Amino acid sequence: MKLPPIPPNQEQLVKIRLFKVDPNLGKVYGIKGKEIGWINKNNKYCYVTCHGKGKWRHFKRANIVWLAVFGRWPTMELDHRNRSKTDDSIGNLREATLSMQRINQDRPSWWKISSKQTS
Repeated sequence: MKLPPIPPNQEQLVKIRLFKVDPNLGKVYGIKGKEIGWINKNNKYCYVTCHGKGKWRHFKRANIVWLAVFGRWPTMELDHRNRSKTDDSIGNLREATLSMQRINQDRPSWWKISSKQTS
């Protein structure tokens, strides 16, 4: 079972709320108006780094967009409807259980069900 995203602490939350968020584009901008965030080379998700209480934390950009729109941190993992991990537009995001996410994931090319297996 996958755990829900860990919310920011109070100090980080205050700083995150200072960011400008364009939910239609799924972009986050710093105080000076420059787009912020980076793509993790391992899992291909976009992250935003924030400092608070003496430590740095990396938050998925999708969670920050969700917070800006709904006023709360997601209680479940966010699923990208179009399967693009870098498209954090609000219309592409939904809270999803692990089984919902598995239904919406790309299958490897070898993953094919033959007619013999289905009959």
